[in-house]
Amino acid sequence: MDQQARKAIREMLRDIKVSKIMTTRVVSIQVDTNLSQAVKLFTDQSLTHLPVVDVNNKVVGLLSHMYIYKTQAPRRFVEGEATAAPDMIMDGDSFYLKETLDRHYLKNIMKKDPLVMNLNESLAVAVHFMANRRIGCIPIVDDLKNLVGIITNQDIINFLAIMLV
Repeated sequence: MDQQARKAIREMLRDIKVSKIMTTRVVSIQVDTNLSQAVKLFTDQSLTHLPVVDVNNKVVGLLSHMYIYKTQAPRRFVEGEATAAPDMIMDGDSFYLKETLDRHYLKNIMKKDPLVMNLNESLAVAVHFMANRRIGCIPIVDDLKNLVGIITNQDIINFLAIMLV
């Protein structure tokens, strides 16, 4: 890519605030919630990231599938195995046992004190942080540090796709 094109893209991304493309209907979870409830949110709502908040809606952590898999990998159904039961959380052809998940504390699994950004920050800064830190999302907070949204790599791809049409 030539210098002129890079400069134009950089300026465009600097002018766009994350608040313009972030997901505002963000699903979050309280820090003292059972891990099984977190996994249920992931599976029921097809989430990839889940901000963890305290009772005041302040971001204290971030949970992703990777953190759950490292703690408790799902089990796969094999031929002849029983069908779903009430103590299972289904995830496609895999499942988790609620009792096993709830042996772990959410606060011990989540990424503590994740990077957050203010909703007035530029998209250029968000892209820079996500690329350099190899992260898939950034929770977005208002001036009082309350969770108001999330920007994900998918939000950025969707924005770029709209720009290209």
